[in-house]
Amino acid sequence: MGSGLEVEGDVMRVDLKNGDDILDPLVGEEIRRFNPHVVYHLAAHHYIPWCDAHPVETQEVNAVGTSLVLQACGPSLRTFVLASSGAVYGFSSQPISETDVFLGTDAYSTSKQKAEEELRSFAIKHLDVRCVAARLFNIVGRGDTWPHILPVIVENMHETLGLGNTWPLRDYVHVDDVREALQFLAQRAPWGFSPWNVGTGEGTSVTMLVKMVEQRAGVKIETEALPGRMRVSDGHLIANVTKTSKLGWTAERSLVRAIDDVLEVSPAVP
Repeated sequence: MGSGLEVEGDVMRVDLKNGDDILDPLVGEEIRRFNPHVVYHLAAHHYIPWCDAHPVETQEVNAVGTSLVLQACGPSLRTFVLASSGAVYGFSSQPISETDVFLGTDAYSTSKQKAEEELRSFAIKHLDVRCVAARLFNIVGRGDTWPHILPVIVENMHETLGLGNTWPLRDYVHVDDVREALQFLAQRAPWGFSPWNVGTGEGTSVTMLVKMVEQRAGVKIETEALPGRMRVSDGHLIANVTKTSKLGWTAERSLVRAIDDVLEVSPAVP
């Protein structure tokens, strides 16, 4: 996602996919020498099954890594945008607002909670820095290299598709909207620490998502329930986007567009 950010001037990229390690002191030294004005901190482990299986590594990269990147930023820093997550809230029957308490308890959500704590502490000591916690909901669209639900549905739509819970509603937001939201918040959020939901405010279940892919691809998808994939603790996760909308940003791209984007690049589509 970070590769699509449109930024001007000198740019330094630290990419986990390229083998960069934000826990490496040498990376911190490179950041310190670069002395950035604006930082978009997107480096994190975020695939939930991997995070659940590797809780220590998840905390180290997502929480400790955030602290180290903040420590490496020099006096020129004016804006720090943290890619946090709607997962910090846990599940709710109602759309969740930025003032709601954190109820997320898994490895990923707690690592993002800790990352936000690091940013909030940093903001207290640096009142002249815009510290943004962008709580991203479920990102969809082209370029997803992880087996999240939409790529899995598209890649396996010509065979029986094994699914876990299909009833919970999720707030699917197009990756291009997320990129634009991050850059908008980098320019418009107030000084100091502030959290912002980045979503659409609309919920879609896996059952609904499968039907939408069927309609767009013109196929009938056979599904089966796999008890081993069903989470005991599950529920809805939808953003209340009132605060972000009042600031001037709303998601513009539909879930249908995201599905079309994934269908276009998928080798599963003849």
